[in-house]
This record gives sequence, C-alpha cells and structure tokens, in this order.
Amino acid sequence: QYVMREVRFAVEQKTFQMYYQPIIDCRENGFVSAESLIRLVGRDGTFISPNEFIPMAEESGLIDDISWIVLEKVCEFLGEHPALPIKTISVNMTGQQVLNPVFEERISENLERYHVAGERLRIEITERTVTENFDKVKQVMERLGEKGIRFYLDDFGTGYSNLSSMLSLPFEVIKFDQSLV
Repeated sequence: QYVMREVRFAVEQKTFQMYYQPIIDCRENGFVSAESLIRLVGRDGTFISPNEFIPMAEESGLIDDISWIVLEKVCEFLGEHPALPIKTISVNMTGQQVLNPVFEERISENLERYHVAGERLRIEITERTVTENFDKVKQVMERLGEKGIRFYLDDFGTGYSNLSSMLSLPFEVIKFDQSLV
C-alpha cells in the first residue's frame, strides 16, 4: 500500500517535515512558543494527511520511531536557531516511550547533541499515558523537570482519571479534549 511504503521510507530516511503551530501568550502579546506538527509528503509530491498515516504508524509499530525523529528534528531546529525569540517547542511522545528505561537518556542526548537547554523543550503526553503507570510517569517528570523540561497533558477528559490526580503531577499545561468543551 502506497501510504505505508511512504511512511516506512520517511522513517528510514527521516524525510518527515516539521511545521510549528504558534502559541500566543496574551499577557506578552506575542508568539512565544510552538507545538511541533509532523507532515508527510510522498516521494511523488502527494501530501499524506496525519489523520491517515499516524494510525497506520501506530498499528505497524512505527509510531515510536516517528516520535524520536520529531524530537531530533525539533532539537536540531532549536539548536540551529538559538536567537529565535520563542521560548519553547512541544513534542508529542507516546506512553511506551515515556515508560522506556532509555527515555530520559535519549532526550538528554538530543539536547546535548544540538546544544539546546532543557528549558526550551516541552513534552506532551496523553492522559492514558499517565493512568497506565502513574508512579513511573511522575518519577520521569520530576527527573526531567530538574533539567528544565516541562510537560503538557494532552487530551485530558478522554480517560477515567480524575482532575485531582492529574493536578498532583507537575504539568505546565493541561489541554482539554474537545469532548469536554
């Protein structure tokens, strides 16, 4: 199938494109942060929607590889543009990655390789990631927090956790799922 071939090629060659959705701070009246968004253009120039290739990547087990590519590309971008007047860029990471024993090491390696301060990186995780292993996630968040890395909770309201347990974790931002709005 065309899309799966293109996803595999993009993983092997790291040809995914990164777009950065601006985050505006009303108090500072300006663009201060960004969320990384991955895009895929096939070798024939066809745009492939994330709504199409992300579920395929999840089903085929390639989503973690893609997330690591995104992290590397974001760190590379921040390293190449140290004077850029944006404070942070957020990266979505999977629950499997957060719970992987090498998670913290791989993040540190990317920050060091591209000379990026931890304060410039934000990690987005889903509510499901937290509920799968609350204590482990809390430990990871605290250790990475010591390096200045902060966390966003994505899609809050899609799981069965309660607000008080989520608020006991050091999230900088909680993004509510559309179903709650």
